[in-house]
Amino acid sequence: MRYYGSSLIPVVLLSLGVAPGLSAENSLGARPPGDVFVADQAELIQTESQTRLNGLAKTLLQDADIELLTVTVPSLDGVPIDVRTNTLFDQWRIGRLTKANRGLLLVVAAQEQLVRFEVSYGLEGFFTDAFISYIEREQMVPYFAHHMIGEGVEATVELIARQAFQTVSGKAYDPAAAGPTDIGGYRTG
Repeated sequence: MRYYGSSLIPVVLLSLGVAPGLSAENSLGARPPGDVFVADQAELIQTESQTRLNGLAKTLLQDADIELLTVTVPSLDGVPIDVRTNTLFDQWRIGRLTKANRGLLLVVAAQEQLVRFEVSYGLEGFFTDAFISYIEREQMVPYFAHHMIGEGVEATVELIARQAFQTVSGKAYDPAAAGPTDIGGYRTG
């Protein structure tokens, strides 16, 4: 866990595998229907953005064989974010809609201001530690620091999609070439 500046924003990063000892109290409920890829339980993402992110996730699934789900929760209720994320990843069987078990889960806990990525083994080569570090440094932390969590989620999903499409097309992702992202009036670069 890392803390940034005076706002003390912890950001928890990449974890692989599934947590043992899953229990019902760690459940976040039923998986959204097959064509819904955003579960905004914390009500952080505007309706228009949810629609756009769902469309982007559908395109990722169809064109890149990557299943991306984004979940926001109001609070973790004392459950560690890694346990909650691993449980959700396992219970919802993220990656099952793909041919090569390629799933990615982004979980944001609003009250705790924590973020967790869960990446299936089929995507390890796409989403390296360096890429996740870039997301942390250049996407999420600036938005969190300005209390723009929903906008940060949107910018992050866009960056993940860009990385996936570039990888599928055979081009390596170069953050410097991508330039800054401008969403919601806050420029991250």
